[in-house]
Amino acid sequence: MRTVSSHFFALSFALYFFISSISKLFAVRSFRKTLEDIGIKTNLIPFALLLIPLSELIVSISVLIESVRLWGLILSMILLLSFLGITKITNKKQSQVKCNCLGGLTNEKIGTGTLIKLASLILVNIYLFFIPKLLWSSIQRDELFLLCLSSVGVILIYILLTYYRNENFNEKENENWRVYGD
Repeated sequence: MRTVSSHFFALSFALYFFISSISKLFAVRSFRKTLEDIGIKTNLIPFALLLIPLSELIVSISVLIESVRLWGLILSMILLLSFLGITKITNKKQSQVKCNCLGGLTNEKIGTGTLIKLASLILVNIYLFFIPKLLWSSIQRDELFLLCLSSVGVILIYILLTYYRNENFNEKENENWRVYGD
């Protein structure tokens, strides 16, 4: 059972970083705006526009390949701790900055939800550091298929919950304007 759960966490972790990377590459304007809003210097933005998604892509691939898994986990921890630092700074400024964690797939603002997500990803990263090896050959094809579907399902549920939470928040905010704005 430990093998299956290890593979599930590794696949989900890799898929999250893969989707995050690809969505940032397809939503460059939005990602640029987030970097500007965070306060990244203008001359560093083009570098960050490439470095962050490519680093996430490297993580998503290397976490699944045993020979480079450790390097991928180190890179992912560096990214996650950097994101955590940026989140804390943004929260202190009380800025309403779009998270852009999954590019244009979610419309989250950097805040408490971002901290919870980062803490969860850091815990998964630590867990993946301590598992001995990911033996992909020990998993049967049908199990691997189900693990992939489960990983996709978890991320889709996250995206839908984020969307639902934002829609409810916007709806309540509009109600407050109708009640107090008249």
